[in-house]
This record gives sequence, structure tokens and C-alpha cells, in this order.
Amino acid sequence: MKNQWVWLVLMLTSTTVLALGEPGRWTQGWGQGVTEYMATVDEQNALYIGCGDAKKVFMMVTIQGKEYVPEQHIYDPNDKNAFALIVDGKRFDTPYLTESRVGEQNFYNMWDKLRSAKSIAVEAADKQLLTLPTQDVASILPATKAAEFSCLMWDESEDPEPAAAPTSAQTPVAAALPSSAFDVSWHMEDIWVNMPAKVLQVVSHHDNITIQDAIVNRGNCRSTPHQKLPLTLHFGGTAKFIVPQNCNILELRLFTNQGEALYQFDAQS
Repeated sequence: MKNQWVWLVLMLTSTTVLALGEPGRWTQGWGQGVTEYMATVDEQNALYIGCGDAKKVFMMVTIQGKEYVPEQHIYDPNDKNAFALIVDGKRFDTPYLTESRVGEQNFYNMWDKLRSAKSIAVEAADKQLLTLPTQDVASILPATKAAEFSCLMWDESEDPEPAAAPTSAQTPVAAALPSSAFDVSWHMEDIWVNMPAKVLQVVSHHDNITIQDAIVNRGNCRSTPHQKLPLTLHFGGTAKFIVPQNCNILELRLFTNQGEALYQFDAQS
């Protein structure tokens, strides 16, 4: 089943994207940790790009009132919502797929060309075409190496940094913690417009405890932390983890600097 949600996502927002745009130009907005860019033709036709604190990308396009929200995580050759951007005649297929180095570079190249574009168009998988405005694009989109650019983490070097020596603070402790260490619950929430996910909320009952990892259903469901791990919580502090909508959450295992806590849930119908 296709996951209709974004892992760059990591930012809990319910912003209505069409509210941002001004016809005939590019605009910028902000909402709960997300920088939002929109190229608007009119209320029925627009391109939306969302960039969040986790340095990831979410893109969607509306053509003649139809929303195209493609798979943002892995390439799906049968994705009926896929689209390409055509900038000054150069085609960028699936520019929203940025979780590989090739995908990142494709996005950077597209972004750089957008900033000086004379013509911009979108072609959807069903061959629908949309010509986008270029007005204000250079002033709205920051350079990829500028401090204001928040869409992806720019790699300063092609060579990976040496791995840091492990420390006791980074190594999960095997000792068991009582379930009273945290209050744990989950709820449904729209992390992007029309894209619901399950959000696990973990509230600390300790004065000082560091969450190092969270495993859902023994690794069978991917969980994405809303805040960067390791995360130190004080009493009443909250951590959130985003889980795909189709995950039947049965078990959450939290690894901390003080031990391991296990939580179980009833199966969801």
C-alpha cells in the first residue's frame, strides 16, 4: 500500500497550502517549523514546496483543482500522482524524491535553475500541463548554501566524516525501566494537508532522561522522531514520533540512558 505521507516531514502542521499563494507570483510563508514556498497561477493551479526542521522536502501540485500528492519516500513507477518540473526546457523528474544522494543532487540542480528561470512548467503523470509564474522566484527562493535554505542538509564534503567514538551516553542501557517512566499514547493527525499519520506521544516522568531510540513493532513499522535524537527530557517533557497511518501499533520500545522501557497497545481494527 502506498504511504501517502512524508518522512521530511517530521513537522506537525495542518496548514492549508492554497491559502499561501498570490496569483501570478512566487510567495513564501511559515507554519510550525515549516518554510513554505508556492508558485500560484490561481486558486485552482499552484505548486507547493514545504521544507522543515528535519531538512526534508515535501512537494505537491494542483492542476485545474486536482491535487497531485505523489509518493515522497520511494520511487513508484505506477504513481498516478507523480510529476516533473520543466525549467527553461530542462526536465526534472520526481524532484521530491530526495532520500538518496542522486535525488538530493537532482533537487539542488532544479532549485538553482528555478532561481534564474525564464520558464517553469509542471507535467503530471496523466500528461496534464501547468505553466507556472516566474515573478519573484529569485527573491523568494534562497541559494542552496545560504543560511535561509532549509530544504535539505547540504554536504560540505563528498567524504563522510569519521565516525565519533562511542560514549556511554550514546549507548542504550539494557536495564528495564518501569512503565511508569513515561506516559505513552498515540493519535491520528494530519502532518500535511490531506495526509494523516499516527503520532506517538511520550511524556517523561523523570527529571532528566535521554531517549536514544524508539522502535515500533520490533522494527516492522518505521518511526520518525519529531525532534532530533538523542533527546533529553525533563519532568513533563514530551517527545513525538510519526508512524505511517497503516501501521497497527502494537509495541513501542524506548531506549534511554537509564534503561529500556516497553509499552504495548491493543490492536486497532
